[in-house]
Amino acid sequence: MVGGRGARIVRVVLATSFVIMTISGSSSAKIRQPILAGAWYPRDAADLRGDIERYLAAGGKPDPKVRAVIVPHAGYQFSGPTAGRGFATVRGRTFDRVILLGPSHTLGLSGVALPDEDAWRTPLGDQPVDRAAIGTLLERKGFAVLPRAHAQEHCLEIELPFLQVALEPGFRILPMVVGQLDDDLRAEVAAGVRALLDATTLVVVSSDFTHFGPNYGYVPFRDSIPDKIRELDEGAIRAIHRLDPEEFLDYVDDTGATICGMQPIGVLLTLFAESGGKVETLGYARSGDLLDDFSNSVSYAAVVLKPRIAWTAAPPTPAEQEESEKEQAAPPPEPTPRK
Repeated sequence: MVGGRGARIVRVVLATSFVIMTISGSSSAKIRQPILAGAWYPRDAADLRGDIERYLAAGGKPDPKVRAVIVPHAGYQFSGPTAGRGFATVRGRTFDRVILLGPSHTLGLSGVALPDEDAWRTPLGDQPVDRAAIGTLLERKGFAVLPRAHAQEHCLEIELPFLQVALEPGFRILPMVVGQLDDDLRAEVAAGVRALLDATTLVVVSSDFTHFGPNYGYVPFRDSIPDKIRELDEGAIRAIHRLDPEEFLDYVDDTGATICGMQPIGVLLTLFAESGGKVETLGYARSGDLLDDFSNSVSYAAVVLKPRIAWTAAPPTPAEQEESEKEQAAPPPEPTPRK
């Protein structure tokens, strides 16, 4: 392990008709083509929509209080059911913007990489990118346009078809690949994201949890593997429930838990540490259970977050902050991950 949290590299490897017409009708529009269709999820639009509808139907009811979700990013045959439990909470909701935060699996970088496309394509259609928001972020420290970070990255594209089925059309996406962050840079990035938050913005963090086995260079134990993997995951989820970025990041550093999205989750928890909120774990699964083989296994969780203080670009008032601190002082409920 490279020393220091900031240097640590985790081992893992429909818009409205007007927007659609604008994108498709512009000869200069730049479209990111899907790289996962036909492999990680179906290439046929009807098959893809049908699979996602089934995953969503197996989840719970929509929850108007949910403003952020943590969902996995493996192939749909592995993590689709778990992701469906998270996205089901925002089904039928209307958002203007969806911020997508995910880790880099293909390129080492520091800070946040933004895309240069006008839209991202899936078999379900083209989704416009929030170019105005990208312009705003580029005025801040820690953000840069880096197309290479997005070209072969799977963790954000894998969430887009779920959003296209679950949400009402008309939203723009803001994909961000999050690299290594020290404490100061994490605060800068969180401040940039916070300035974009409002009642019509949804935040999606893409992350798997423990990657166990020689394929991932992580074999900290050789007996009682399923139980110990669950213990690792539950420890991380408890820290997320406490909305404590320092506790979560320290836990990952101390245990070596291979949570690929530790940095995006750290940014999300930094946002919520100020506003306070409620956290629920709605789904948990492992590829080891699905394959009946724990020689290599990846864990998946669906976690939703509900801010206690309404999201705005302005900081909370002293009264709001005091009320949030009182509520945060109460012990958090124990997470109950389940398949």
